[in-house]
Amino acid sequence: MKGKKFENIALALGSIFLLGGVGATFFKLGFENIIFPVAFLFYILYSMQSSSNYNKEIRVLNNHVDSLKAEAERYKKQIADRDKQIGSLNGQINDLSATVKKLENEKTELRQELNSLKDQMSNS
Repeated sequence: MKGKKFENIALALGSIFLLGGVGATFFKLGFENIIFPVAFLFYILYSMQSSSNYNKEIRVLNNHVDSLKAEAERYKKQIADRDKQIGSLNGQINDLSATVKKLENEKTELRQELNSLKDQMSNS
């Protein structure tokens, strides 16, 4: 038996004991002696019901927190994957920029060579 259930049973039995038990002695007790045990019994029942509701609510919220944690992990993984993609694309951009500079230098050299050949042709 769980501790909480045992505690509730003990409180209910204590309330019944305070009430004077079930029988002829119940009716011999004064009205003021009955109010406290009955109110205490209602308090116990209310506490049991509210704690049950709170436990259900806590369970639902814990499930929600777990799903949010899983979603956060998924987003972190997506961000890491995209960061890797961005890094590789930046590397490709740098490689292509170097290739463009190299080709522009070759183009300039070829134009100079072409101009020098034109000058040689026109001078001869």
